[in-house]
Amino acid sequence: MKRLFLIILTTVSVFLPVILSAQTEREPAYNIIITPITFDPMLEEDSSVIYQSIVSELGWQGQVNSLYRLIETSGQLGTPPSLSNLPPAAQEADPRYVVTCNLYIDGPDRVIAMNLYETVTFGEIGSQELGYRTIDQALSMIAFFCWSLSSTLPADDRPTDPEIIYVSPEEDISWKNKWLYLGLQGGISFRLYKSEADSDASIFTVGTTFDAGLRLEFQFAHFIVKNNYFSFSLESGVDISQERLDWRDYTPTGDQVIPLSISGEGSTGLSLAFPGLLKFNYKPGIFVTSLYGGVYVILPLDESKYAPPVGITSGFNAGVKLGPGTLYIDFQYGYDLGAKELHYDATIAGSTVPFTRDIIYKRQMFTLVAGYKFGFLDRPDRRKARNEQEDAAATSP
Repeated sequence: MKRLFLIILTTVSVFLPVILSAQTEREPAYNIIITPITFDPMLEEDSSVIYQSIVSELGWQGQVNSLYRLIETSGQLGTPPSLSNLPPAAQEADPRYVVTCNLYIDGPDRVIAMNLYETVTFGEIGSQELGYRTIDQALSMIAFFCWSLSSTLPADDRPTDPEIIYVSPEEDISWKNKWLYLGLQGGISFRLYKSEADSDASIFTVGTTFDAGLRLEFQFAHFIVKNNYFSFSLESGVDISQERLDWRDYTPTGDQVIPLSISGEGSTGLSLAFPGLLKFNYKPGIFVTSLYGGVYVILPLDESKYAPPVGITSGFNAGVKLGPGTLYIDFQYGYDLGAKELHYDATIAGSTVPFTRDIIYKRQMFTLVAGYKFGFLDRPDRRKARNEQEDAAATSP
């Protein structure tokens, strides 16, 4: 447990200041020095873990609102306490306050004591003591313990800098604000085949095939929230793919079990699918992401049939503006509501006599494709009309 905590603590100590400094550009109001922890020799094992936890917590609290910067030093304040007792680097930091820590034993308890001094007269302005029995118990209370001490610090009385909001009304959104989009896509499809109860052959197998398609998308509604572009669209098109079924079955004939090879035109035929999809699109910057769902209609190009020839589908895609259009990848899941039926003359090993089998199965499809899409017909840009109205109002007498 201690080792795990030390790993987490070290990671937080290294990366948290970087994250926080990226969140705010305001300089801290003042510096605070924290001196090395002093401890009873019996508590040496506790001291380093507790000290690092205190440093991390106080440092984080100071950076939350850019109130103070916590600086570690290698020296002690001495008696009487004085900044001159600290190393030159600590003196040059011109700290407004100094924090000291001490560990000692009080009967059955171990005690953490912290003191906060202001550096003008070295008067004590805050102190805290925490009794504990186990190191885990102490660490669980460090955050509250440090907040109790830092709450005695005066609030930041510096004037607040005015918030600057950068607006980019001239961002070119024409490529994402079209009525129609036309694209081509292609990739691979992983299929899971499972037979129905009335099928002569029992099937539960997988296959991999190609999937290629044409897409036409109609973007019928859009809205912009704080320069974030959202829209709804309807998409249709056509996909072509080929089944990749190749499995073996067995049938009893007299007193023998004869293997059958069931593969060929009936199980590897081409088919078309016509999807109808409702999409929700989010287009931040030069990127496009979409979630969608809908149905598809199946048209087999072999002698098989689907009853009914429909399925349901859902998926998501992500793309980036590239040239005049968008390059994207798409992951889609499809499930046939109707079973595929085909009547197949299987070949019995060692015989030339055909053996008719009725094959009935359903598919689940996991399809991954890449594509490129162009936009046509600009939609009205509401921002332009709004800006024109604001400019007219500003220039009117």
